[in-house]
Amino acid sequence: MSLINFELMEKLSQEFVLKHMILPIKKENNVITIEVCEKNENILNYLKTIYGMEVNLVLRSREELRKKIEEQYKIFGNMNSNGENKLVEEIIKLAIRERASDIHFECYKEKCVIRFRIDGVMFTKFILNVKQYNALIIRVKFLANMDIADKLTPQDGKLSFQFEDTKNFDLRVSSVPTIQGEKLVIRLLFKNEELLNIEKMCYTEKQKRLMDKIIKVQEGLVIICGPTGSGKSTTLYSLLKQENSNELNITTIEDPTEFIMNDINQININEKMGLSFSKALKHVLRQDPDVIMVGEIRDEDTAQNAVRAAITGHKVYSTLHTDSIFNVWNRLKDMGVKEYLIKDSIKAIISQRLIRKLCPNCRKLIEVDDNDLKIKKAYKAVGCKQCNNGYSGRIVVSEILYGNLQEKTKLSEENFQSKEECLCDYVENGYISIDDFKRYISISEDKKNFD
Repeated sequence: MSLINFELMEKLSQEFVLKHMILPIKKENNVITIEVCEKNENILNYLKTIYGMEVNLVLRSREELRKKIEEQYKIFGNMNSNGENKLVEEIIKLAIRERASDIHFECYKEKCVIRFRIDGVMFTKFILNVKQYNALIIRVKFLANMDIADKLTPQDGKLSFQFEDTKNFDLRVSSVPTIQGEKLVIRLLFKNEELLNIEKMCYTEKQKRLMDKIIKVQEGLVIICGPTGSGKSTTLYSLLKQENSNELNITTIEDPTEFIMNDINQININEKMGLSFSKALKHVLRQDPDVIMVGEIRDEDTAQNAVRAAITGHKVYSTLHTDSIFNVWNRLKDMGVKEYLIKDSIKAIISQRLIRKLCPNCRKLIEVDDNDLKIKKAYKAVGCKQCNNGYSGRIVVSEILYGNLQEKTKLSEENFQSKEECLCDYVENGYISIDDFKRYISISEDKKNFD
């Protein structure tokens, strides 16, 4: 789906657009770019008059242009005929089809835009005027049970969305005031149990063996670390799904619950009501648990309680925001946890990131001409109708340590796999491109040098 410019389209009637097969695309440096199937001097002069600035005509095939016009009017028509509710629905549907993780509504001085984050990269999808933009913001906030009258205070909301009668999405909505107006972000959470199957996830064979060891551990602390949006929650749920059985009492403490799991007790924290991670964990420990999942270790109390739970016979899963497994020890120390408790409690650490995955239909095998790379074959992105510029989805890049981390030099090859090893495996199997491989390795080296 190409860019849809509502601001430019509203100046032309649908009848005129279809009759002359023209499609306004963008405004840049006081020049309007319009796609046409043939150039006509009279039409050009009319467009210059309508827009009051220079017009640049770009030739496209009639069939290609007709398809784009039909697609765009399917959405744009809702702005005028069916109201903002239908338009919001169509925008969400488009985001789902294009596998977007987030929808960003942004207001700037000269334009308002809607952007999708797809495979970790932002793409502008719609351009609107202020009136259109504000109408959509109000509608989304209403649907998410947010205060539509309050434009000066950050707010959070949520709603459920059913797509094609089969797939359910939980949408998390966040709004903040900016100097130009409200910015709103919708995060799409796809509820699909197939995504929580470790065997179907693209881990290396060594990583799957390490995961199996982690699942079989009966007590201790398992930490998953990485930045926001690195797939930590998916990994947590995948591990819990493997743990789940009638023989175990499993409880989760989350903010918020992202996936409802059968036969598992799930608790949403509520800071306003005084139910924090730390307080919920204290009460859960009185509920005879076998396995506890603490969504995030954010503070000293939660860290202390999680570690104590782990060394008193419980298995505790949780997450930390650290760059690598080697920073977990220091982060827990900073939170006041004694070193001997960290040593006794930690059983495994998983550090992860998400990286763009190559489209299997168009990726191209290439020769590797760099002797420093420890790979035998590689692929590059090409692009086809079934993908996004050669990419389709994302894949988790993990560093896994089974056992406690005391000294880097004593890491066992059997119980540890680095991100670099994982990347080499992925590039040789065609999961990621050679360019992303080099870029990630370069970033990792820069971080090591900085540290």
